[in-house]
Amino acid sequence: MASRERNSGRVCLAGSRPAGVYTAGVAQNLINLKNVMVGKDVVILGSGDIGLIMARRLTLEGAKVHAVVEILPHTNGLPRNIQQCLIDFDIPLLLSHTITEIRGQNRVEAVTISPVDKDLKPIEGKKQTIACDTLLLSIGLIPENDLSKNFDVKLSQITGGAIVDENLETSVPGVFACGNALQVHDLVDFVSLEAEKAGKSAAEYVLGKLQKVDRIPVEAGNKIRYVLPQNIRRETDLEFSIRVTCPAEDVEVGFFDGKTLLKSQRFRKVHPAQMIKIKLKGKETAAANSLKVEVLEK
Repeated sequence: MASRERNSGRVCLAGSRPAGVYTAGVAQNLINLKNVMVGKDVVILGSGDIGLIMARRLTLEGAKVHAVVEILPHTNGLPRNIQQCLIDFDIPLLLSHTITEIRGQNRVEAVTISPVDKDLKPIEGKKQTIACDTLLLSIGLIPENDLSKNFDVKLSQITGGAIVDENLETSVPGVFACGNALQVHDLVDFVSLEAEKAGKSAAEYVLGKLQKVDRIPVEAGNKIRYVLPQNIRRETDLEFSIRVTCPAEDVEVGFFDGKTLLKSQRFRKVHPAQMIKIKLKGKETAAANSLKVEVLEK
């Protein structure tokens, strides 16, 4: 099922629905596969990786990318893409800004850009207008789970994917989830590894090798957006996928059972766009009643 792109309906952009508004993935398809140039003067809303890559591609194809506009105070793309796709090509990045209006009737003629406050609300009186003929939306992906909903698989409100255990089994026995339908990945390598794990678990289920045991819940704590799997079997070696809520340097991520720290791991840098992988040995959870993952405060 994988995932789908968020579109303009997700961010409620004001305007008259002119031509020239594309999601970054649609623009990528048109240029790379159909040899169709989407525009010459471009503004990109959102700093997702596809949008960053398209900023570079459009520039190489002769277009002028006037700005990448991001509502958050940090980027949503991988740091290497910020460097290689924006900085190396002198493309402006406007953090803590958003587009509040699309102007134009038959075709996009300009966009209005406003700074936002700490609550992500536009600040009045500080807007600017950039003339352009194209707006690309790079505002993230959504796990596609219509099939999961049809047979009552429990979904996470944070990831948009299924709630799974250490075997990637969902709340419905015998149904396993992986890839971008489970959580949006930043690297396809992680998708492949996760798919192998889900496939192996499904085979073991068919052969009756998966044991039905009690599991303990795993919770996201301080500065952690989510942790996956969301429930685990004690005394099992496993690897967690974790995303933080904000960029930070020289931090520790810790696993707690109540107030007891079971394990911590230091990272030179963490970023919401980069998935953290931490392995936990079974002996470290042998007596745990629950797990909470947190960024440790200095």
